[in-house]
Amino acid sequence: MEQLQAHLRKTIIATTVELMNYGGTTPIQTYEVLVEEFPNLCKPFDKHEIVAMCRNIQKSELPEESDRFQRTFEEFNVRYFDGRLLGYLVMVAYDVNYWANEYLVDRCLEFYSSYTDRERKVIYLRTSEFLMEQMLLHEMALAATTGRHDPMWDAEIRRLADLGAPVWSEHLIPGFSTDSLPPLRTLKSEQVFGDE
Repeated sequence: MEQLQAHLRKTIIATTVELMNYGGTTPIQTYEVLVEEFPNLCKPFDKHEIVAMCRNIQKSELPEESDRFQRTFEEFNVRYFDGRLLGYLVMVAYDVNYWANEYLVDRCLEFYSSYTDRERKVIYLRTSEFLMEQMLLHEMALAATTGRHDPMWDAEIRRLADLGAPVWSEHLIPGFSTDSLPPLRTLKSEQVFGDE
């Protein structure tokens, strides 16, 4: 049973990462995908047990990845910011919104790929198979400017690109700044992770 539980955990992790990369998920949504795609794997487990595993995984930090991207942050800080961004901690997690304690809601939940808490000096990155360095630079540019996607941020992204930094090409499109859009309704983490 232990081996089966370990296999289920690996499958939940892979499914959570995939679903987060393609729009986001909640623990109950992850459970529903698992039951549909891996019915034989889920059969020996109770629904509540699987949902609890999904919830625990989605709320988790990845310490090894956090350490790796902290080192990348330090390197980028020296190379592109002249060491100006002091005292920031980088944290890699499955669900950035959980750690930011904020879910954006339009017609459905919207999930961050990254988030900077300027007050606490923490940069959160969502684990992904792609663009993590670019998202780190995105957040470092926010930390170095006003904390908003405004003309100062645009100028900082262009400065980084001119230095050869690995910025995400979409960030260079004129008008990428999104802070002018009307604010979305927000939910707190406990509202999303409460009794499902």
